Amino acid sequence: MGTAESTRSRRTTGTLEIRAKTWADCFLADGGSETSIGTAPITVNDLSVGRHRVRCKNEGQSKDETDTVMIDAAKIAVIEKNW
Repeated sequence: MGTAESTRSRRTTGTLEIRAKTWADCFLADGGSETSIGTAPITVNDLSVGRHRVRCKNEGQSKDETDTVMIDAAKIAVIEKNW
């Protein structure tokens, strides 16, 4: 029988929270074609653990930014867009 700690250490996915003051269309941009993950503010569950590139854009405000984020199974990763 496993403990909660051993179960957590075996998790291969984590959570990303993208905060935006207005809104932003967000995409995983790890290579090749981009995959839409929704419109921020948003919480994205079940992202694979490891480094990811996330592109957020708001065409109405002429904003388009790409961030690199590390997804960890033990904590929630956060990207903040103050636009």
